[in-house]
Parts: sequence; C-alpha cells; structure tokens
Amino acid sequence: HEGIDVYDRRSQSFTHIQRPWIIVDSIGGRTWISSIVEIADGSFLIGYSGQNELDSGLLVYDRKTGEFEKPPLIEDLDLTNVWGIQKSKDGTVWITGFRGLYKVNFEKNIAQKIESKDFQAFRYFQTAIDSSGLLWMTANSSSLLSFNPTTEELKTYTYPHNVYAKNVFPELDRIAIDRDNNVWLASSNGMVLFDIEKQSTSLSFFKSWN
Repeated sequence: HEGIDVYDRRSQSFTHIQRPWIIVDSIGGRTWISSIVEIADGSFLIGYSGQNELDSGLLVYDRKTGEFEKPPLIEDLDLTNVWGIQKSKDGTVWITGFRGLYKVNFEKNIAQKIESKDFQAFRYFQTAIDSSGLLWMTANSSSLLSFNPTTEELKTYTYPHNVYAKNVFPELDRIAIDRDNNVWLASSNGMVLFDIEKQSTSLSFFKSWN
C-alpha cells in the first residue's frame, strides 16, 4: 500500500520507493500494488487495485529515471482491478483483471483483450505459467483455469470437489507452480496441491478451526 521496497542482496539492505501520486486511496478503502514484473527494457510493470474501479490499472516504473508513467500501449484496454501479471518466455505479458485476460507485448507493440464468451463468466485474480507455457489463473467461485496461448483454449477446474472443502475455500487467493510442474493453490483458510497430469487435487492443508 505504501509503495515498493527494493532489496539489494549485496548490501543486504532495502530501498523504499514511495508510491506514485497517481495511485490514490479509494473512497471507503485503500488502493494497493497487487503485482509487479520486469519487462524487456528493465523497467517494471506494476498492477494496482482499489475499491473503486477508477483507482486501478497499470503503471511502468523506470529504474533509470525513478519515474512512474502510464504505458501508452495499454491506454485503450478496459483494465480494472489488475491482480495478476506474468511474463512468458517470448516476452508476452499476461494480465488478469476483473474484466478479463489481456495480452501485451511491448517489443512487438501488441495490446489486446482476449475475447471469448468463456471468459465472461469469471473475474480473474492471480496467475502463473507452467513449464509448457500454459497460463494458470485463479478466479471467483473457487475456480482454477488454464489457458493455452497458442490455441486460446480455456479449461476450467472447479475446486474443491466436495461441499466441505468448498466452504473452506470461498476464493483461491494465490497460485504458484513448483519445479515438478504442480499447481499450488492457497486461500486464507488453507492450501491445496493440484496435479496437472492427473488433473486432480492430491494434498490439502486446511487451517485448524479449533
């Protein structure tokens, strides 16, 4: 919420970067930096979200100048409440927000929203890319989704598979891919391991209710 902290491994110290003036608190709530990724020129693409859709979007932080700016390339995209940003091996940046999935490539000057009726049913949160290049996303209704950038095929895996677990996992907040290409999912109530090959959950760790 207060900005960005840069950790220097050599000096083992932090440098604080004050959040830019353009990120203002929403009426009735705070606006926070939700995601950050390095892009081709060494700058950082930063996503931020707030209570008000107008208080959300994307910024680029130039490390050389120390300046924040809105990228002209994404000005026409219908971006609100940016949650997840992931960069694939070819330099494409995938962005998730409440209104869908977006594809941006600053080197190729490409910026587009992935248009599909299948995408309209969800609000998107966090993202991760596996070793094969598939984009994995968490969404509302406790859903896990995979998107193939080549075929643009979207698959939905609604987790959990039983009523008890569904009550424990109202939303899936975080996602990560491990070195064995498994998908780890987490919420405020626990964590689950999703096996991509078996397309099923194999381990669950729930917070104690005692």
